[in-house]
Amino acid sequence: MNLADRDDSLRETVAAEVRAHIARQRRSASNVALELGWTQTYLWRRLNGRVSFDLNDLEEIAAVLGVPPTAFFSQGGRLHSKPAAGGLRGALAVAA
Repeated sequence: MNLADRDDSLRETVAAEVRAHIARQRRSASNVALELGWTQTYLWRRLNGRVSFDLNDLEEIAAVLGVPPTAFFSQGGRLHSKPAAGGLRGALAVAA
């Protein structure tokens, strides 16, 4: 698997996890976007995997959903389930 494929895979995995958390809470993406102060288009492009979530996006969504930002990374994925020193950014550095 080349680097571009891994990036696509991670982007799609994170998007699927965010969608799953929204669904588990029986919330609509439209309402989540409204709570975040984002346009529906901004959120939908990320939920559909067309655009990657950035770390700030994930922190904001996590706060609205009441979950840690690391919840959007699968247990078997590239990131650890517990954040490393430095929070999510530290976990990303550890996984790289």
